[in-house]
Amino acid sequence: AHRQEGFAACQYAIDRFKQTIPTQKRETYHDGSIWVEGE
Repeated sequence: AHRQEGFAACQYAIDRFKQTIPTQKRETYHDGSIWVEGE
């Protein structure tokens, strides 16, 4: 009954997290890996 509201709350929390905390990810390739800044 409240599933859509729960999904919307999770999406909001993740979006706020991405806006306020610097994020990085590590991309791994066959010839090495690099760190990429988040959006």
